[in-house]
Amino acid sequence: MNSSGCIAMAAALAAIAVLVLAVPGQVQASKLIEGKTGMVATAHPLASLIGEEVLKKGGNAVDAAVAAAFGLGVAEPNASGLGGGGFILIYRAKTKDLVAIDYREVAPLKATPDMYKLTADGKVIDNEITVGHKAVAVPGTLAGLTLALKKYGTMSLKDVMAPAIQIAEDGYLVSMTLNGMMKDNFEKLSKFPAAAKVYLKDGLPYEPGDRIRLTDLAKTYRLIAAKGPDVFYKGEIAEAIEKEMKASGKGLITREDLAGYQPVMRTPVSGSYRGYEIISMAPPSSGGTHIIQLLNILEGYDIAGLGYNTTASLHVMAEAMKRVFADRS
Repeated sequence: MNSSGCIAMAAALAAIAVLVLAVPGQVQASKLIEGKTGMVATAHPLASLIGEEVLKKGGNAVDAAVAAAFGLGVAEPNASGLGGGGFILIYRAKTKDLVAIDYREVAPLKATPDMYKLTADGKVIDNEITVGHKAVAVPGTLAGLTLALKKYGTMSLKDVMAPAIQIAEDGYLVSMTLNGMMKDNFEKLSKFPAAAKVYLKDGLPYEPGDRIRLTDLAKTYRLIAAKGPDVFYKGEIAEAIEKEMKASGKGLITREDLAGYQPVMRTPVSGSYRGYEIISMAPPSSGGTHIIQLLNILEGYDIAGLGYNTTASLHVMAEAMKRVFADRS
């Protein structure tokens, strides 16, 4: 991959990672899907198909999950990708081990409590807390996915990344959801040439049914597949990211930040609900703790007796959620 390709990808990462990409609500008909040997569920059908194909080729659940995650980085750019982070929860059936990997983003070393300047009414100037180079945290996605694959998968990084690379190169049809994201964030995308080059067509949002190709991302994926995660955290991609951050005059991420990033192995949280054991992600994720808290509250009510989707059952659930979210805040 040439340096210009790396820099373009780094710039796109810097821009896209911090856009608040609100997806418009869309009501779509759903149907029951059944499977006997395995199932993959993701936010985009292309990513789900990738995971399914990995399972058919003999890969395990972790291989499929990692491959699908790279697919989401291509097909669901508004919520997935190399510029972000996440959590993985793994249950190993043979040993009955539970594994939780925290690969959320972390603040750069140069970050300070007062780095965002406020207006007189307390709002962040230029929305820098969510848009622009200063909003970007040190990404953990690649480190987390490759750690999971190395420790618990069976396939090579090259093999699990191959389907996503193919889709990025060949392109895919823009959905209503992706089109809505582009329209809702047109002004933000237009501010960053690298992002506009990728996610705008002739300066305007792609229309539903248009084919979008992510050639820079495909090159970046190929480089990572060939050289491993170190090329991102310590090599030429890290160098390109640091260069882009410096050139912006506002970015904080350095090669030191990237080289020092490490995912964290955590102990999952657990609880029970009507005789079932519930296992979920530990903090810093708030989801696991509060899902269990919510279920503990609801266990005190006859939800089934109140009826599905009735005023009474919805009222109980809403009140329970209010208390859970109050604790979360």
